[in-house]
Amino acid sequence: MTRDLAEGFPLMTFVAFDLSDWMLKLAAGVRRVRGDVLRFPFRDRSVDFIITTHFFHHLTDDQIVHVLREFDRVARRGIIVNDLIRNRRAVLWIKLFTLWANRYVQYDGPQSVRKAFKIREIEALAAKAGVGWLTARKHFGHRFTLAGLRPENH
Repeated sequence: MTRDLAEGFPLMTFVAFDLSDWMLKLAAGVRRVRGDVLRFPFRDRSVDFIITTHFFHHLTDDQIVHVLREFDRVARRGIIVNDLIRNRRAVLWIKLFTLWANRYVQYDGPQSVRKAFKIREIEALAAKAGVGWLTARKHFGHRFTLAGLRPENH
C-alpha cells in the first residue's frame, strides 16, 4: 500500500512472529520472525501494534504477566489480545463442534476452553503486568479482547 493508494495512510508493515517454523510458513507475504515471546527480540517501542489471537490460554499466569510487560515495552500505539472465555457453555459448544473431528482436535478444543479465562482473571493479570490501560471486553462466540491504545503519558 502506498500513500497514493491509501489516501494519506502511511505504509503498513506486518510482521508474523512465532516459535514454530510451520506456523510462520502460513504467513505468506509478510515479514516473518521466529522466536520465543518470553524473550521478545524487538526494541522498545519498535512496532505500532501487537496483535495476538488464541495464544494466551497456552501460557501460565506468570508467563502472561511477563508477555504483557514485553508487549507494553515494544508496542508504540497499542495492544490487542484475542482469546477464549472459559465457561461451561463454551465447553459444550466446542465438544459439539468437534464431534466429527480427529481425536487430537476433540481433546484439544475442550482443553483450550478449560484453560481459558474469565474476564476478571485476564483483567487482574493485566493490572499485575502494569497495563491497566487495556480493557477486556466479551465478544460473540465465547471470545474476549484485551485491548487498548497507549495513553499519551504512558
